[in-house]
Amino acid sequence: GIAATIGYDMRPLSITTNLNNTELCHEILSTVTNEAARRIVVGLPLHKNGTESERSNVTRQFATELAGVVLANLGDADDGNFDGVYLWDERYTSKEA
Repeated sequence: GIAATIGYDMRPLSITTNLNNTELCHEILSTVTNEAARRIVVGLPLHKNGTESERSNVTRQFATELAGVVLANLGDADDGNFDGVYLWDERYTSKEA
């Protein structure tokens, strides 16, 4: 899903399904533009002990692809418009939500 936050206030925006990576990257880019977001955070699935799984590798590859799309369309962090794409350890986040 895609959400926006200001501080700690999270606002769900959409649930994305049946999109390939390219389509998903452009959907996220559109949301970033519409929401004037400064940062993208991608949840990184890890095992409970903190080690990476096959899904972690897929997620890292997607985040790299997403960063390329963002760079091509919004520029890099040095231009002051966008801070970048970050990975976030998502262990236990479903419980916290």
